[in-house]
Amino acid sequence: MGITSHVFNGKNVPHIRCKIMAKVISTVETQVAVLSAEQEESKPVFRTYEQICLDKLKEIGRATAKHWAYAMGYTNPNALRKVIRRITNNTPHKIKVYTGRSPRLYEAI
Repeated sequence: MGITSHVFNGKNVPHIRCKIMAKVISTVETQVAVLSAEQEESKPVFRTYEQICLDKLKEIGRATAKHWAYAMGYTNPNALRKVIRRITNNTPHKIKVYTGRSPRLYEAI
């Protein structure tokens, strides 16, 4: 019974050795994938202040500007006025404004 040979990375190698090399390469690829996933997790995530405010609004749910400002740590209810204006002008798809009542309600989408 002879050992068959296969072409592996441009070289003729015995069949048994080919399987071992394939396992080694697959484990190396798995380790590389795990390392790259760990590196992606350790990268800092940069967010704008508008994104931070929208995340806080998602946490508290539907709220007025006053409650939203208090949740962000401000004591003045008008503190987020310009931020809300920037969000509604630049990224209106991320926020839903309920204007049919007074005071307005805001909800992050």
